[in-house]
Amino acid sequence: MRADPATRVALVVEDECLVRDVMVSELKASGWSVVETATGEEVLALLAANEVDVLLTDIRLAGSMSGWDVAHAVRAIEPHLPVIYASGNPSDAALRVEGACFSASPICRGTSSRRASASPPRPDAEFSQHEPQLRLRAPVHPLLGA
Repeated sequence: MRADPATRVALVVEDECLVRDVMVSELKASGWSVVETATGEEVLALLAANEVDVLLTDIRLAGSMSGWDVAHAVRAIEPHLPVIYASGNPSDAALRVEGACFSASPICRGTSSRRASASPPRPDAEFSQHEPQLRLRAPVHPLLGA
């Protein structure tokens, strides 16, 4: 059980430390608790040790597992866990887990912003790369709304 049941927990899997740092900072600034790793191999242990509300994963990761592999492994354990692929790599709808969202790039250029749009995401949607602020593209999932 969580120390604070009201706190939402995001599991972030990103091997580029600067990108991961931005993602983690923005999530924390929005009230999320964050568990993070650079490799897919660590995900299952982190999932077993933490109650997680959403998985955010890059596609190409350090180690032998890809983000596609990570999402499938996580969904085998937590079938209803929301998954967001956040990557500069091309999407492949055939490899996505059901109902997952894909953001063509997890961050944008500019300065940090904590704004989040009220528009609901479209499952399996591609999101625009034209944003004026450096922030997580919002919303990529309703759970990430501020």
